[in-house]
Amino acid sequence: MKSVFLRYGSDRSEPFYITQVTELAWYNSNMLDPSISYFLWDYALTEVDIRAILRGDDEQQKAWIVTRLLESARFTDIWQFISLAQWRGFFPKLQLKPQVRAVWEFALSVWAIENHER
Repeated sequence: MKSVFLRYGSDRSEPFYITQVTELAWYNSNMLDPSISYFLWDYALTEVDIRAILRGDDEQQKAWIVTRLLESARFTDIWQFISLAQWRGFFPKLQLKPQVRAVWEFALSVWAIENHER
């Protein structure tokens, strides 16, 4: 994969380009590999472990995983782990960063309008 990033120098006067980035080492978008959990980089949890937690009975662990998904996973990857209905059930209990909570609250309001919910 060839990527091109436009960056500016410290004084923002001259742009420079970084080209031919093949893969970023800390991020892998292949969620089909059960050994990868890029959004939980600081824990040794596999995709299998994450799914087991989400199917389990411990609501606190589930809320923690959903929080990490919403704060660190790509939008498309979130829905591989939880449904919109599950997300709505967890959302009031989550300890999200304020900026992240605001974005998700806005999304919820837009989806409610689109579905004619009140």
